[in-house]
Amino acid sequence: MLPVRAITFDVGGTLDGPGLPWRPRFEALYRAEAMEEPAERLARAFYDADDHLHERHALSGLDLRGTVELQVADTLSGLGRSSPALVERVAGAFVRDARRAFRSARPVLERLRSHFRLGVVSNFYGNLRDVLRHEGLLDLFQVVVDSREAGFEKPDPRIFLAACDALGVSPERTAHVGDSVPRDVEGARGAGLIPIWFAPEGVEAVAEPSVLRIRQLDELERVLRPVPAA
Repeated sequence: MLPVRAITFDVGGTLDGPGLPWRPRFEALYRAEAMEEPAERLARAFYDADDHLHERHALSGLDLRGTVELQVADTLSGLGRSSPALVERVAGAFVRDARRAFRSARPVLERLRSHFRLGVVSNFYGNLRDVLRHEGLLDLFQVVVDSREAGFEKPDPRIFLAACDALGVSPERTAHVGDSVPRDVEGARGAGLIPIWFAPEGVEAVAEPSVLRIRQLDELERVLRPVPAA
């Protein structure tokens, strides 16, 4: 078991999903709506919406549903489409799945909180605390570092170190859990944290064999051991 005092979590794809990033989850929903745009064009529209959401919209106070609806509407706009009904269906399906994952994660986080200090390190739009509050999860974390508020994003080591500083725990005694190898695994390792890759069955192993991989969040209770403060 790995000895740690704190755990930080990614949100998109980790706490709100089965170890899969937002883009492929959205793509599956678009394909289910019989959208036939080439994958590269769909990805460009998604990332354009993602990168500029905070510039195009007032996001403060917005919950998950409102945030996702804007992301979907902007993606569709980038594809030359405008369909409130399609936005409703795609955003609704995404949010239902995300909220199911949040509900599943909460009891695990509650048990972990009794032994470890918990935080969030996520590339988001500046309203992550609002989203977590609306979902009933904000109270579980001692710190939430939203990249838009911090001014740097994963894999920049500074975003991880900001969380460690706020938690009052050294990087080498902090584990970071995330679904992205370049952003979460490599970013955390570069900052001196212990990386844990969250990837479900069926996802090809792309992290180095030395990196601990979990397939469900509750595995953390079996692989981490709390250590007292020095």
